[in-house]
Amino acid sequence: MRIATSILLTSVAGLLVLGMVMLFSASTGETKLNYWLMQPVWGVVGFVTFSMLAAFGDYAWLKKIWWLVLVATVIMLVLVVVPSIGKEANGARRWFAYSGLRFQPSELAKIAVIIVFAWYGERHARKMRDWWWGWLLPGLILVPVLALIFAEPDWGTSALIGSVGAILLYLAGTRTSLLALSGIGAAAGMAVMVAHNPVRWARLLAFLDPDRYREGIGFQNCQSLIAIGSGGLDGKGLCD
Repeated sequence: MRIATSILLTSVAGLLVLGMVMLFSASTGETKLNYWLMQPVWGVVGFVTFSMLAAFGDYAWLKKIWWLVLVATVIMLVLVVVPSIGKEANGARRWFAYSGLRFQPSELAKIAVIIVFAWYGERHARKMRDWWWGWLLPGLILVPVLALIFAEPDWGTSALIGSVGAILLYLAGTRTSLLALSGIGAAAGMAVMVAHNPVRWARLLAFLDPDRYREGIGFQNCQSLIAIGSGGLDGKGLCD
């Protein structure tokens, strides 16, 4: 356990440093100063918190509070979409904001789903092949969480959490056929909704043909292609 924890801590520290270097390299002027000052602060806070949690070693205690984590997550996901409570930005209501600080309940939902499904998979390990225990009941837990995040709207996080939940159920023993049918149904539903959503449909078109939309919604796609083309395999360096 200590070896695994040490490897994990080292990996997280390396990713934090790499991420801060990339942000600093990609930003300029006032934005660069903001990243240079704030990213290390929040990186240190996050790393210290992570190290303290890792020091506990045995995380089995989480099994005792799985329901508390789930209930707290659902309550916050409900509250964040209330106009007088959640903060709206760019047509989405995903954040709690206070004195310049922001928090997304969907971030807690990512952790909550892992904790709850890990507990559930262990608790009902011998029943996971049954459609009721291995598919329907976990779905009744997961779907409301995804629906609340989807309503913010945050389609990408909904898809991510749904995929993580499906992987956890697969590892716990849920039949592949049931998960495959769920995936096909979710993909079909997502395709229909994207086709009827002007903003996301435009993003899809810009992804498929960035040159056509280079002055508008495809601007970042074109810039990405230019950066890759000009940098080549070796790149152009951190400061270019």
